[in-house]
Amino acid sequence: MYTVSAQIFCRNYPWQGHAILLVPLMLITCTIIFRYGLWGEHIAESFKLLRESNQIVTAFMNLTSDWGNIFLDSIYAGILFRSWRSKDRHGKIFSLSYAAAAIVCLCIALQLIKYGLGMPRPGVPWPPHPWSSRAYTSFPSGHTAHIIAAALPLAFWYRSKIFSLCLSLLVGFMGLSRVWLGEHHPVDLLGSIVFGSLVVMCLYYFWLCVDADRWQRVFAHRENTKKESK
Repeated sequence: MYTVSAQIFCRNYPWQGHAILLVPLMLITCTIIFRYGLWGEHIAESFKLLRESNQIVTAFMNLTSDWGNIFLDSIYAGILFRSWRSKDRHGKIFSLSYAAAAIVCLCIALQLIKYGLGMPRPGVPWPPHPWSSRAYTSFPSGHTAHIIAAALPLAFWYRSKIFSLCLSLLVGFMGLSRVWLGEHHPVDLLGSIVFGSLVVMCLYYFWLCVDADRWQRVFAHRENTKKESK
């Protein structure tokens, strides 16, 4: 393992791909904020009416919220199993580093932020109550941060346009589901975009440090594709 400079990281990181993958979630978040605002009980009441009048959509949102992250985590488990059997070093580094990041960043650091801020969820009265209960763990959305941290690396790994599109839509629907189901305020999605993106960037930096050949080839492939298209 060697240290990667900020210049090398910035040159290799797929900024454009990162932004494109978050387009559906950003559009959904901005639309909700433009229509209802960043925070407020009127938002929860509006989505409660939508939930009750659109049972099929609500069932889909429940399915996305409950199983979206589990589905992506199972893909990482499959990559680890396959790479372990085939002795593929790249696959083991990829899947195990994601697992470590999920434990440290999502299960520990994110929960400390959520409980430390103590922001009330929809339907829970103001003011914040840090270190109290789950009712005061609204900001940021853990489900949405989790799916960003899981989906973007998979898109970088497989580099399939169709698969990336599916991942991008799944991220967007996850964010929408958390507001639709009355679990989060729109501003919570903004926090999860920032936190989830930071996790992905930290993972990419780690992969450059320990598996530079693999990830620099990804960058080279992208540059060659651009040149050929011209």
